[in-house]
Amino acid sequence: MNNVHNLALDGLYPFFLCFARVLGLIMMAPIFSQKEIVSQAKVMLAATLAIFLTPLISKFLPTTSDLNQINILYLMLLEFGMGAFIGLSAKVLFFLIDILGHIIGMESGLSSAMLFNPSSGSQTMLPTLALTVGAVVLLFAANFHHTLVQVLYHSYEFIDIHQLGVLHDFKISLLDSFQKMFLLGLQFAYPFIIVALILNFSIGLLNKIIPQIQVFSIIMPAQVFVGFLMMSLLIGHLLNGFQIVFSENFIKIFQKR
Repeated sequence: MNNVHNLALDGLYPFFLCFARVLGLIMMAPIFSQKEIVSQAKVMLAATLAIFLTPLISKFLPTTSDLNQINILYLMLLEFGMGAFIGLSAKVLFFLIDILGHIIGMESGLSSAMLFNPSSGSQTMLPTLALTVGAVVLLFAANFHHTLVQVLYHSYEFIDIHQLGVLHDFKISLLDSFQKMFLLGLQFAYPFIIVALILNFSIGLLNKIIPQIQVFSIIMPAQVFVGFLMMSLLIGHLLNGFQIVFSENFIKIFQKR
């Protein structure tokens, strides 16, 4: 009976560990973690990926000789946390889009133009929604879903979740990503900030030259027009830059230390 139990444990425990990490990834990753995707679909997707990944990652898992049910449950929690960290690392990079869209909306007079954003489940500014939809389409066109699976595999190869300092490294990586995405969001928004300053300066100068003009009736349509014009000219470059930043930083987090 013990032999049968050990055989079942040897055969099933790698699948459950892999399933826990994949499920954590899907629960936290951008796009896949949306509330519109039902939980049953997420579990089925995680189980399907785990079936194909288990033979590849079994060599990285500890042996079952010294394991019992409690140890396996503990390892499953660690694996779920590791998968959640991978998904959160990808979601943090979308912070660039949020910062960029917020600045564009404020500088273009579109701060009150709020629409429902399905990726966050809340109301967001029109530029943020446009950039989010464009970023999602571009990432899928660039095989973002393939990159997630590759990073998931390499996380077994390069990261030992049993090391004491690995959680500290994860925290530092996330904080660095937040800081970098905030600065990059500001840098991407520099053209809009500069054009908005020039426009406001021009309207103020016009008001000094011709005081009879009602500048408030001019500046709002001008801001919206210039904002949409700048978006139409730069949105391709902004999304291409986001794709490059996303690919470089997401892969970099899980490179061999």
